[in-house]
Amino acid sequence: MRRAAHRVAAAVLSTLALSGAASAQSGADLFSRTPSPEAQALVKAIGPQNLMMPPTRQHVLTLYTPILMLNPGHNDEVLKAANTSLALIQTLKMYDALAPQLANAFDASFQPGDLEGLQRFFEQPLGATFAARQAVVASQIMVLVNILFETPAGRAALSNGLDALTAKGWTVPAHQPRPLPDLPDNSNAAASAQELVRLLGIGALMGPSARQYVTSMISMLQMQPQNRDKDPKNEDVRAAIAAVMTQLETGRVYELFSPHVAKLYQVTLVADELRELDAFFATELGRKFAAGQRDVSERASELSLLILGTREGMAAVMVGTDALQKAGLNVGPYLRR
Repeated sequence: MRRAAHRVAAAVLSTLALSGAASAQSGADLFSRTPSPEAQALVKAIGPQNLMMPPTRQHVLTLYTPILMLNPGHNDEVLKAANTSLALIQTLKMYDALAPQLANAFDASFQPGDLEGLQRFFEQPLGATFAARQAVVASQIMVLVNILFETPAGRAALSNGLDALTAKGWTVPAHQPRPLPDLPDNSNAAASAQELVRLLGIGALMGPSARQYVTSMISMLQMQPQNRDKDPKNEDVRAAIAAVMTQLETGRVYELFSPHVAKLYQVTLVADELRELDAFFATELGRKFAAGQRDVSERASELSLLILGTREGMAAVMVGTDALQKAGLNVGPYLRR
């Protein structure tokens, strides 16, 4: 395997280790157990691609983010290359192969009777529409998460974790503000869309993407030559990640973005669908799904990293970065041939 592919693998495996997927509680359980028929049927009803594509997209974009920063004015070319990598990953059809592990994640979060009820919901037109549209909304939430960490509250939460690593001897580069799109005034989002966000929980909607962002960013810092031999071990780094996530929750930072997430639902679903979904998620079964879905999303994120860690997944990433390098763009030390 070529050196660039080795570096991609190292970045992916470092992130995987920090995410906890290598621990017995998550990774081992996902692969060692035989999922229940109810959970397998639920994953089939939702669609493995709807569960896996959003976190895969975020992990790929995380690998491409340093290229965006190194090549100001070339956003379109870099994002096109990232989308090329994503399209190639989709052709690998690995999402279906990981369906049993997704089912195990549902088994860990829901009771058999709830799994059966959720299967019936997602097999109905409303449930099928929600599953497909939720994947779209989740991808857009990733954009909001990037903006979140450029706000004063988001930067303060991030510093809460990075300061602990700096105290352990890490070198953390000074923050370089990135040009990000301004958010429109979405305070007038439809009441039914705002209610859907309330029922699903803004922390559950944004938390998995925020954790992906923080974990991937810190894993890249850990790989920097000046930090490789410093004191912090994975346990210390996980504690730093936890400190960031705790401040986001206790500081109610996610709530600042509730109107914007509501607007995403408003433009993605029609009014009747929003009202029907409000009614479903107000039920006991709907509330259970909202409460358990966050853990499933985080497990899906870990599984998507496994895809990027394969030879085929890394090759898909390198197709995009090779094209950028041939076009004369700086792809950085990790992705350079």
